[in-house]
Amino acid sequence: ADSTVRRWHSPSALYPELYSLKEGFDGHQGAVLCGVLKPDASMLFTAGDDGMVRGWTLDDSISSESAEIGDACKLMMEGHDGRITGLCMLDHYLISVGIDQSVRVWDSNTGTLWKTIEDAHDSVIHDVDASPENDTFATCSSDGLGYIWSLETAELVGAIKGHSAEVSKIKWAALHSAWVTASEDSTLRMWHPNGEPLMKSDALRAQGRGIAGSEGEPILMKLETEGFSALAIQPESGAVIVGLSDSSVVVLDLAREVYLQVYKGHRDIVRSITCIPEKNQLVTAGWDHSIRVWTAVPQPKNRRPGQNRTVVQGSQELQEESGEPTKTFAEKNPPYEPVSLKNENGLARFGKSIERDVEPPTELTPQQKRDRAKQQSHMNWILKCIEEGNEEVLTKAKPKPQSKPANNTRGGQRKTAGGGGSQEAGEGRKSMIVQPEHSNPSMM
Repeated sequence: ADSTVRRWHSPSALYPELYSLKEGFDGHQGAVLCGVLKPDASMLFTAGDDGMVRGWTLDDSISSESAEIGDACKLMMEGHDGRITGLCMLDHYLISVGIDQSVRVWDSNTGTLWKTIEDAHDSVIHDVDASPENDTFATCSSDGLGYIWSLETAELVGAIKGHSAEVSKIKWAALHSAWVTASEDSTLRMWHPNGEPLMKSDALRAQGRGIAGSEGEPILMKLETEGFSALAIQPESGAVIVGLSDSSVVVLDLAREVYLQVYKGHRDIVRSITCIPEKNQLVTAGWDHSIRVWTAVPQPKNRRPGQNRTVVQGSQELQEESGEPTKTFAEKNPPYEPVSLKNENGLARFGKSIERDVEPPTELTPQQKRDRAKQQSHMNWILKCIEEGNEEVLTKAKPKPQSKPANNTRGGQRKTAGGGGSQEAGEGRKSMIVQPEHSNPSMM
């Protein structure tokens, strides 16, 4: 309701849960209530309380034709008298509806008005959506009706009748080839492309399922809610997603009238639901000023009768009875040991060995063990001296000289212990004495 349209960066592989603000588009006067992308995602159209449709470029290569509009807003479409409540795209045409009970069709490339349907309903029009397969679009209103229109002729080709209160939302379910409506009478219903009620038996047979006694029974599901605040269709599964008056979002198998999943987290009602099948995600926005991204539970397009189905309500998981038990998530995805928990020898730090060709350590010989013990003992003595502050002891230490036989360079004969031989030996011993720092070398 702050009149600003915000564009967000998509999460990266490094930060898969981080959505950062890329830019904001200012220009609307009042709340922005609806928006839709062009099929090529080059432009975003928004509308709301100010009765103006604005087209924001998402492609910098598109040049601006009017410098007064601004750098981002390339198109402004004016014609509705009051609030605009719904937008949709059909081919390159933009269709808008509002509280003035009119339908307007615009050329999304130029922003020019192509067709207008005045007094399309007897009351406020709440929503609009398109069926590309049939080249039609449908509107719903407070008069409790839904109308189906031809894009080419702008003429009425079908009517949706059956709700006992105003119809607030309408969406095209391509997988079922049917319209889905949500009404203030707390019911959800499905309709044929021409507006006739869709029967359970027809929908289930098309999906390879079947329920006994469903012949001639229309698809209708009543929920405990005071109306529906948002409606979306999962493209791959055809599941219906609705926002309820208790701020929760539920995923439904409308043909079978069962809950598939419930999302709870918003503190106010949810006004918009968007599916991202490429990332298996669901994005919701609510009046609590928050946008939430959920992991969508994939549902098979066609499920055989008797096949397991998992129903999730909040944090409680229910499973239908069947012949074979369904494996839990932990059983399907057993934990594995990260590489970072391996030591330099390729072994697990928590006692779990890894199958790898590791050479066992070589056993020391008895002499090597004795030498290592002496080295360790000597190091312990040095550390003890340092800790006790007896560094002077280390300076007075006299390492034992290695006794080597003195050979005569000429004949190789050993020198006698007297005379010059003893003097040379003494001088050799003398040169190996470690001198204290305070000693006087002249006294030696």
